[in-house]
Amino acid sequence: MSRSSIEPAAPRTDPGPPPAVVAPSDDLPLRTTWSRRAALVAGVAGTLVLLAGAALLLRPVETGADVAAATTPRAEATPGEFDPPVVLAPDDEYVETAVVDDDLLVTHWISTTTPMDRFTVRAPRSPGLADFRPDLEDLVVAADGNLVDVGGVSLDVPGVLPSAERLYVRYRLAGALQRNSSVADRALATVTAMDIGLQWRSLPRTQSFPGGRVMTLACLAPGARAVPESCGTYVEGAWQVRSPAGNVPVTVIAQFDLAVVR
Repeated sequence: MSRSSIEPAAPRTDPGPPPAVVAPSDDLPLRTTWSRRAALVAGVAGTLVLLAGAALLLRPVETGADVAAATTPRAEATPGEFDPPVVLAPDDEYVETAVVDDDLLVTHWISTTTPMDRFTVRAPRSPGLADFRPDLEDLVVAADGNLVDVGGVSLDVPGVLPSAERLYVRYRLAGALQRNSSVADRALATVTAMDIGLQWRSLPRTQSFPGGRVMTLACLAPGARAVPESCGTYVEGAWQVRSPAGNVPVTVIAQFDLAVVR
């Protein structure tokens, strides 16, 4: 296995510390620059500004070309290295998005009762994200705990797996954070994870944002007229968005406070 650059509600309130804020295709180069998503960002900014005041009161203090050649060969995995941080039910997906400098480190853990032999890394698709081009780096894939060579994986093109019921996918979403020019230590990410396609199967998904840096979340549903709507709950020290199968948002938009130290 190797690591390589590739080219992605009603309010609920948990009894925990803070109440919830309810809050292809033509080929694409796998390393491209981020284009302006002005219309969406403007709409999101308005939504998140309204949510941020409430969130501050509630939050606790504290498609494809071939992938480039491998950059850092890895001979074998450490036992337990690819285990999920939570108990993952069959036919479920857990995603963790963490801030690393101006990038996002995204990890997917997927469990299925029907063995997988193909997967696809797909960028979010929405009229509001029409100009979005992913810049992903350091792809790591494991199937049933074993590293998989991803040297030939392409964006929006199925990659081959050994038959497996557990899939691990990790990558860095480079330059994902758009810093606020007027407020120090504030940043917006309109895309916080790619979509991992499993031969047209849809699974329920939980996306978690550890580290205490999230100020507010907004979900963009499919559809040409969809607008970002507040979403998410605060569960055991992290904001989460839980989505049923067939109703996973196109993207979860996040506003971060980078001054928070983990």
